[in-house]
Amino acid sequence: MEDVEIDFESAAQSDGKNPLTLDAYNEWRSDRDLGAGMLAGYAPQLAEDLRRFDVVATEQAFLVPVRHPDRKRREKFDRAGIIDLPFREKSTGAIWLMDHKTFTPESWAQYQKTANLDEQASGYMSAYQTVNGIAPVGFIYNALLKRIPKAPKILKSGGLSKAADQNTTPELFCAAIAENKLNPADYAEFVAYLEANRKTFYARISVTRTTDQLRRFEASFTDVCREKARGLVYRNVSPMHCGRCTYKVMCDAAMSGVDDLEPIIAANYDVKDTSVPNELAGKITKGKRRVESFSSLGEWKQCRQASAYRTQGLVPKTTARYFRFGTGIHAALAEGYTGGDMEKTWNAFTTREFLEAFGMTTFEAEQRLAPQGVTV
Repeated sequence: MEDVEIDFESAAQSDGKNPLTLDAYNEWRSDRDLGAGMLAGYAPQLAEDLRRFDVVATEQAFLVPVRHPDRKRREKFDRAGIIDLPFREKSTGAIWLMDHKTFTPESWAQYQKTANLDEQASGYMSAYQTVNGIAPVGFIYNALLKRIPKAPKILKSGGLSKAADQNTTPELFCAAIAENKLNPADYAEFVAYLEANRKTFYARISVTRTTDQLRRFEASFTDVCREKARGLVYRNVSPMHCGRCTYKVMCDAAMSGVDDLEPIIAANYDVKDTSVPNELAGKITKGKRRVESFSSLGEWKQCRQASAYRTQGLVPKTTARYFRFGTGIHAALAEGYTGGDMEKTWNAFTTREFLEAFGMTTFEAEQRLAPQGVTV
């Protein structure tokens, strides 16, 4: 490859999606390091999983007809999704389905209260049985929390911090006691506290579904698809969701009486074919029927106006962060469960996302930002 000289004295260029700033770069690097730490901490659990079960597939896409169990007529919809990890227990031969999710500690605390109501488990178990003729015995939500276990802080006095909010574990704390040649008796009470109040870094919830529950899910999913197809659009204004909604600029313009929306659309959105939900693009072959997924129906339930904008083909140019954190974690886990290198996959993903977001490599960005204090 021919060497290309880069003019590091000129202003940082980008592809127009995101200007390169020190804050933007630091945000990207923080997310990159967080994901790397989460995956490193998860590695022992992955190794244990591979000892206990055989991987059937990873990232298995499905497309099945939507059918109401009490109606004979053919519906005009297909149901699609991606099963992260179907696996077979070595000891029993039972098939389980696993779905990887990332949470903040706060959102995980809330999710646990409603996990059993999540229809994803029902839909994926039903779809797997339809496609493979085998009924899974259950569904596992595999949660990786966005925090990394760290060694305890060392105080100026040479002792160890006993702050309750630090992300440490009893094992790391005891190792720090030994490394710093401190008296274990001085920390016995705090180690006991850490053991009794262990921080969660990954967790799992398993659910099962009866035949009747799957039947009721099929009926409900069909009815929701038909309701969405009616095309009734309205805004569900919510302080919780509107502030971070990628379509808020469109709603603001509409509420202000702006007639010409084309400049706003050009500045904020790409216009694409959205007949297949975004997370399934390139992974399924669409037929003549309308395709719905849990994410597309979930968006519609949350706000019909936002769903309508996406149905019209308006895809936000940028994501909330500078790379799709959950997508990268999924890619790395899929690689890990098939014997590959999670760290290498994660690094390649985050580097590619940076290039897409800023229109330059991380090397070029670091050189441009060096005068502002960036260190590699």
